[in-house]
Amino acid sequence: MKSQLIIFDFFGTLGFFAKEVKKEDFLKGNVDCGLFDDAKEVFGLPCQKAILTTGSAFLFSNLGLEKHFEIFTPKETKFIKPDTRAFLMVLEKFNVKPKQAVMVGDEIERDILPAEKLGMKAILIDRENKIKNYSGIKIRSLAELKNILI
Repeated sequence: MKSQLIIFDFFGTLGFFAKEVKKEDFLKGNVDCGLFDDAKEVFGLPCQKAILTTGSAFLFSNLGLEKHFEIFTPKETKFIKPDTRAFLMVLEKFNVKPKQAVMVGDEIERDILPAEKLGMKAILIDRENKIKNYSGIKIRSLAELKNILI
């Protein structure tokens, strides 16, 4: 079955902190985030797209992601990953069943396991090939998604 919804993690999957973040910078909102070069590869995928993150929206509000994704932070879901209720809130908003959705993330505990527990397809992005003993679907670049999902 073709996926109707792809849910992406933000940090480590689509984007990153542009510099080391100190507590005082974070409290002042003086934090710069960027997108990985391959993030633009997913903008045109022919399905609905969401971001489910534990971060606050202000961290990446300057990136224009709302044009391509519906963004869910703990403020919207009232839950924090790996709580499966955060994932369920996203699925409910899109009126999509777990088996019709895919989760793409860089953390097994926060992204992959909760999605699999719900019956979603899960794809681990391991940009530096550091995770060796993972038997599920693993990619090193978001550019690989097109071939997996189509």
